[in-house]
Amino acid sequence: MSQPKQVPSVATRQGRKIGHLVTVALAVTLAGAAVSASTVAVAAPVRITHMTFYWHGQPYIDWLNWAAQEFHKQNPGIEVNIQMAGGPSQGDYFTKLTALLAAGVPPNVIDFMDLGLDPSLFADLRPYLANTPYASADRIPPGLRPWLATSNGAIVALPWDIYPTVTYYNQDLLDELGLLDPYQLGAKWNWDSLIENSIKVTTDRNGDGKPDAYGLDRMWAYIDVAIWNAGGQPYDRYMNPTRAQYSTPEAIRGLQWIQDVHNRWKVTTPTLGAVDARFAFWRGNVAYALVDGPGAMQNLFNVQFHWDVAPQPAGPARDGGGLYVDQVRVLKSAGHVAEAAEWVRFLTTNREVVERLVSMTGRVPALPGVDYMKFNPKAPPHAAAFAVQASRENIPPLFSPKMSLITKKIQPILDNVLYGTVEPKAAAQMIDEAANAILQAK
Repeated sequence: MSQPKQVPSVATRQGRKIGHLVTVALAVTLAGAAVSASTVAVAAPVRITHMTFYWHGQPYIDWLNWAAQEFHKQNPGIEVNIQMAGGPSQGDYFTKLTALLAAGVPPNVIDFMDLGLDPSLFADLRPYLANTPYASADRIPPGLRPWLATSNGAIVALPWDIYPTVTYYNQDLLDELGLLDPYQLGAKWNWDSLIENSIKVTTDRNGDGKPDAYGLDRMWAYIDVAIWNAGGQPYDRYMNPTRAQYSTPEAIRGLQWIQDVHNRWKVTTPTLGAVDARFAFWRGNVAYALVDGPGAMQNLFNVQFHWDVAPQPAGPARDGGGLYVDQVRVLKSAGHVAEAAEWVRFLTTNREVVERLVSMTGRVPALPGVDYMKFNPKAPPHAAAFAVQASRENIPPLFSPKMSLITKKIQPILDNVLYGTVEPKAAAQMIDEAANAILQAK
């Protein structure tokens, strides 16, 4: 006999209906969660790393962090992580960068350039530069082109400042001794008047047998300028040199002068390769510093003596100095090239950002049209000296993938020149042999 058909009770039917609704609601919730998760994944900001250099100074790093925050406000899809590298030794930056490249985890952006790195490592920024001053190589001022563009026109860097090395001088110290400053000397502002004044400043006032003040500061960093202003050129060319030529009479003359500064006249601080904490220009007991650019002003804003800047003193052949172009570059292998390029463009071409660079650091901007004196009210009276020096025949940038190897090899020889343990002519021959062996190696 067949069983009678069971009819669900009202309570059972309602329970099934509720269960069905719960199931549907749960499915919708899970689907929504999936969509939401997908949306979050897509909308999560791209994070790029900017590895900055310790020796740019804290005001620069403060500016960089401020700029990163402003950039994120305007570009919420991109976050910039500022990482500082380097330390007392400038080589620490390159050591870390080389290690990161070898490990396959390089930063997206760097702002201190070892000129020996292969330009092919860096992204060509031209596709990202519409409506900027640097949209093509021919729109970059000729003096900046070697720093920013390759021979085939690729733009692999953008400049954030121009950094000519000038003369910083202690006006109070010169006035105290009745010495003429560079502007009072006029056409006589040269190596001869520099040494004459420096000898008078370098004195032992407390009778302990050691100078209490020096004429010059950190002249170990002036070797290249000494050779250049003596009329020398250490290599046959500055773009991928093939031969060292320190043994020319002009280069030897520059080496002899820098050796005399350290050992014959003894008018500079004796420490080599580092800042002597007792005697640095910003301590007020040194008359001249010839190896600094605009960035040195950040150490001088609150000192208790009067100081100013002037162009470099003339040597026997030239009156140039180092002209450096601080720049930012995008490493292709780090990925997110478009986002990194947008950050680089913002940092170097946004007028408000560049004006803040001037007001926070005192740096001389590369971006044309920025009123330097307006945004740097602490600038010295003769701040125009930066532009004057930049217009002179300064040392061209030296590009060679072998230069880091050469520098390691020849630096001990140059140190011995400064210590006075090797004669300049013999040192020049040793340098040429060492450098040419590296340049000619396959």
